[in-house]
Amino acid sequence: MTNGDKTSEVQGVLTLADGRVQVTGRDGGAALVSLPYQSISAAFYSRSKQPKWKDADGKDVEGKVDLGKLGFLKSDRNWVILLAKGEPVVLRIEDAGMKTILPTLQDHIGVKIQR
Repeated sequence: MTNGDKTSEVQGVLTLADGRVQVTGRDGGAALVSLPYQSISAAFYSRSKQPKWKDADGKDVEGKVDLGKLGFLKSDRNWVILLAKGEPVVLRIEDAGMKTILPTLQDHIGVKIQR
């Protein structure tokens, strides 16, 4: 989630249904993110400390997520970045979900996930 110029992680549940990619808080409630599949113009995957993708001009972009105290000691993470109207939606996926989430997401949104 982005608040001003600071981006931090919020735990959530990813749902792919009714033509939308949606992330809700772990306790349910209102969607934190909700994107129609057809609004997603590009999708990227990176395994790194910070999320990385290419912008509309093909230039490399690296996000800056607040990893908390001693964040520099944390290992690489799985990031999925969805671009909708040029704005990135950054999702961090746990290792255990990678084998199923990436192909399922790609099938639903109809956009090849670039690595």
